[in-house]
Amino acid sequence: MSGPTPAPERHVVLVCGPPGSGKSTFARTLGLPVYEAEAYRTDRAFVLAVLRAVEPEEARVAVVRCCPTPEDRAAWARTLRATRVVRMNTPLDVCIERIRQRGRPRWRAEVGAARAYR
Repeated sequence: MSGPTPAPERHVVLVCGPPGSGKSTFARTLGLPVYEAEAYRTDRAFVLAVLRAVEPEEARVAVVRCCPTPEDRAAWARTLRATRVVRMNTPLDVCIERIRQRGRPRWRAEVGAARAYR
């Protein structure tokens, strides 16, 4: 005789780091649905989608967010009730090279954000 099937375990991973650090690439290796701001028209739409995704106790998602300060990372981790926070520690020169290779129109702003990341 077996007991009740346990509920799926909550697994909400917040992946943080400067632009070009490999956040999205790493998040995709986790085998979870990935939420990235770039996939949404506005930051508000992204935040609303993420909050819906992490609401259930059995949520299983990865959220990619820059979170440039320790306070920002802590606030997002609390909001998501994250079970794990991964901070990418990619060297600045590697981040800058990746940003330049992307060729996005706002690449200079991304380089500035990477330099300011704490």
